[in-house]
Amino acid sequence: MKKNISIIIFISVFIISALYFAFAKISPGVQKFEDAPHIFLTNDSIVNIMKINQDQNSKDLNNPKIISKFHKIKNMELSDYLFKKKLNMDLTENNYQYEFNNVEKMVAIGDVHGEYNALLTLLKKHKIISDDLDWNFDNGHVVFCGDVFDRGDKVTETLLFIYKLEKQAEEAGGRVHFVLGNHELMVLSGNLKYLSKKYKYIQNQTGINYSYLYNNNTLIGKWVRTKNAIIKINDILFVHGGIHPDLADKPYTIDDINNYIRGYLNYTDLSQHSIDLIGINGPLWYRGYINDDENKTKIRTADIERILKKYSAKKIIFAHTVVNEIITLYDNQLIAIDVPLSDLKGEALIIQNNKYSVLTINGERKELQISR
Repeated sequence: MKKNISIIIFISVFIISALYFAFAKISPGVQKFEDAPHIFLTNDSIVNIMKINQDQNSKDLNNPKIISKFHKIKNMELSDYLFKKKLNMDLTENNYQYEFNNVEKMVAIGDVHGEYNALLTLLKKHKIISDDLDWNFDNGHVVFCGDVFDRGDKVTETLLFIYKLEKQAEEAGGRVHFVLGNHELMVLSGNLKYLSKKYKYIQNQTGINYSYLYNNNTLIGKWVRTKNAIIKINDILFVHGGIHPDLADKPYTIDDINNYIRGYLNYTDLSQHSIDLIGINGPLWYRGYINDDENKTKIRTADIERILKKYSAKKIIFAHTVVNEIITLYDNQLIAIDVPLSDLKGEALIIQNNKYSVLTINGERKELQISR
């Protein structure tokens, strides 16, 4: 009898497990292989919208067919179409401002890498955005320190969200800054090594190169190519990788650095200056603040002080190099903020009234521990 019961239990568990894994493959597939709209700029009055969806008639649900469709809408209708609200969307706008003063409160966020849901949770928990995902930070500034692209499954959603938030912040007297990272450089330059499985699958199914979705004739591709590699808020520098000490010995201003890197991304400046600045010791890639291996020499305190003096700053906040928690380095002159975002973990740095605190994805706000 016991043997029969054991057999029945075994068969039941087997059937339930089989059903679970069968549907587990199907259910995520229906959502996983849909992508948010991509906007191609046609002329001053019309834009082309590309939607990428899973073909609901596809017979193989584990390897579904992906289809892309275009339709046209008027530029004036784009804001309502994308965000269900009116925004000032000047499709020809190029704002290269990199320096901001008298900012009372600011938040800095490290690499997002398509972790859209975790990002929203972090921002909502600390009332930086509303439950409706709208700007709620008054005249404050939010800095995304690069690497929105790659790894995660919701890059498109994240980019459109940051684009919307930037417009809303400006209307409220605040600002959103999207600082360029090495993964922006990679994708815009056609290096797709770190695409998630979702985007690789879509690319293979549609035959559409992923970088094409962000060329300089697209809304988001053009927008990303206007961004800076380094910004300065009050007396703080924000950068993705870091500023190599050699830059302090060169005649480059922050504006020069930003213009050279933008020129490279827009194919308007392929000089040696631009090529050097997008290289391993440039601000998008440099890792010398923490790593110390055969290829990267750890920076010295004197080098940090030289960089800060060159650019009239007191601190550098950077991402790129992963840390378990936000930390300060070199007598608090450097702050590393790249705590990887996930549903369970993630941090942001908030500076308010000259006080430095850490915001956690669980809603906790704690004082930043100062290095000794």
